[in-house]
Amino acid sequence: MRMLTTLEKARELGVTDRALKKWRKEGKGPPFKKFGKSVRYYPEVHPELGEIVQDEEVKS
Repeated sequence: MRMLTTLEKARELGVTDRALKKWRKEGKGPPFKKFGKSVRYYPEVHPELGEIVQDEEVKS
């Protein structure tokens, strides 16, 4: 299975890469793995993220 970069995952979810970075720091968002300094995401979209994405759109 090929894992996605932060930018690829952001595009998949329809959010910015900055939003994903913020979520990582807050312990939210999609599951990810760190490989040294690199961060990779699983390609599937998780249903619980819909609420997080909607919350971010309201704040913008």
